[in-house]
Amino acid sequence: MSGIVGSINTRGSGITNLGSAADGNIFTGTGAGLPVGFEAAAGGGKVLQCLGMSKTDTQSGNTNAFVDVMTLAITPTATSSKILVMASLTFAGPTGNMSHYRLARDSTGICVGDAAGSRKRVFGTMSRENAASMVNAGMTFLDPNTPGDTTTAITYKVQCIATADTQTWYVNTSSTNDDSDAYGRGASTLTLMEIGA
Repeated sequence: MSGIVGSINTRGSGITNLGSAADGNIFTGTGAGLPVGFEAAAGGGKVLQCLGMSKTDTQSGNTNAFVDVMTLAITPTATSSKILVMASLTFAGPTGNMSHYRLARDSTGICVGDAAGSRKRVFGTMSRENAASMVNAGMTFLDPNTPGDTTTAITYKVQCIATADTQTWYVNTSSTNDDSDAYGRGASTLTLMEIGA
């Protein structure tokens, strides 16, 4: 419903006609000690659009460079919006040196740790308990970078990186991956929401 059509009568010391509401206005209290009436709806916090994807295939890698695992682009509808990024990554890590994962905007890591020597600036680390296990990591981040225009798409990614060429990470599968019901295949997701200012 885009607003209240017509008018509303209230009964106090008599019947008062409040008149009709403008399109998009809501019937609400107008302040402490003041009568009820029609006012514009509060702004901000509105979900303007929502995009999502799922990854159900498997992927692995062992290079010491960030590799795209999921990629999704969104074109904002307002220049003041922020983008809420939500990801769920199902993975198995290597047995030796760790591998890592992160969120990225285009090619820039977002919501990563502070710089500290040679340490990788990432969202989290991939490890495994045994060769048959998979782990799920959830990532949520409200990107404070406002788009600035409504003509350019912003691409968000989930990326993985190995710490050495001999260390392999796996997405949506365990490292052993035997054809048996003792092993599983997983799914990963990436969701983007444009939040109005």
